[in-house]
Amino acid sequence: MISLLIATAFVLSLTVVASQITSCDRVESETCFIEGDKSVSGDVVLTPALLDGAQAGGTLRIASGAKLRCYHDLCKITVRDFANVFVSGTLEGSDVIVIASDKVRIPAGGLVDGNGMGYSKTEGPGAGTSVYNCYSRFIGASHGGRGGSECQNDPSRVSKATYGSETVPSDFGSGGACGSSSSPASGGGKVHITASTIAINGVIRENGGDQESGSLGSGGGRFFFGAQN
Repeated sequence: MISLLIATAFVLSLTVVASQITSCDRVESETCFIEGDKSVSGDVVLTPALLDGAQAGGTLRIASGAKLRCYHDLCKITVRDFANVFVSGTLEGSDVIVIASDKVRIPAGGLVDGNGMGYSKTEGPGAGTSVYNCYSRFIGASHGGRGGSECQNDPSRVSKATYGSETVPSDFGSGGACGSSSSPASGGGKVHITASTIAINGVIRENGGDQESGSLGSGGGRFFFGAQN
């Protein structure tokens, strides 16, 4: 009798949970690569001085397929003091700041993601409002524009005022509120990019989160792009 043992291979996606990123995963020609799937419990700061292997005036690349995220409320990812920053993978955080002396590029496939990572539900200057004496309870969150309002039996019920600067926005999107559902969404995050050259062929998204049916919409986040000489 012949026995056959058929081995099945499993490919595991390993997520590294850390308190900070302290070294490049790979260095090639003055380019520091961040690779793999990394989740950081606090704010993230990536600079040549803090990353073993990185060089001042060099390049930082979030590699294709890599994901770097922070996951506490209103967490921040700061990338600075590099000449060039390429985001070919994913940066995910409430507040993403990228400052480079020369170029910032987000090529096709790259993603900066702050969807639903702003103020939590019912929080923020423009938070949605629950109005239980309306026939329909829709007073959504505001930010750069007012949230939608549809209080059929009391038209005076309106969303909160807009907030933040129209030219230099600096705040998060506000959270939604409960209507007939108990699961409204958080507002959108924010991103700030400054460089001599900024090229974006990938995706930046800072939308308010998706709410369940019957809850009230959350406010979108903000983008700021600045050129430096």
